[in-house]
Amino acid sequence: MATVLTHSYGLMLMRERIETAFLRRFDAVRFRMLFAMVVGTAVLFATILHALEGVAWAAAYVTLGALPRAVHRSLGIRTPRREAA
Repeated sequence: MATVLTHSYGLMLMRERIETAFLRRFDAVRFRMLFAMVVGTAVLFATILHALEGVAWAAAYVTLGALPRAVHRSLGIRTPRREAA
């Protein structure tokens, strides 16, 4: 939660600074379109980088032979267990 709030606050500060700089050069409508394109591109690149990171981790697990154990552990953590009576 704190990470999301920190990133959101940082993006807000960046937007304010970019807005003051660009509004001097562009009208409001062009600025909004440009800003939307820049943010959309940044989100697309971040998504691609996260996907590549996932592929790299998957390759590492497969290479090390740890995939079955990692999947079992991951499912075990996320699956509620019943205590034996």
